[in-house]
Amino acid sequence: MGMVDHAVRCVQAPALLKDVVSEYWAPTQPWACWEYLDQTMGIVEEISSPSEMEGSIWFQSVMKDARLRAELWPIPNRALW
Repeated sequence: MGMVDHAVRCVQAPALLKDVVSEYWAPTQPWACWEYLDQTMGIVEEISSPSEMEGSIWFQSVMKDARLRAELWPIPNRALW
């Protein structure tokens, strides 16, 4: 869920920004990818790199969320990313 990136893109559109931030804190949509942000972060577990297939599946999920964000909160003259 690339909500933080989308929120940054909405800074000049307060109404959109409010909706994006609200969705971040209380999701109502079927997001494929989730993000968690805090003031500090730490590594809890090291994992191996994903296989090519796993990477492809992850990328498709990211793009699905990008399309949903663009549909819900379109930003004029902006690409999905």
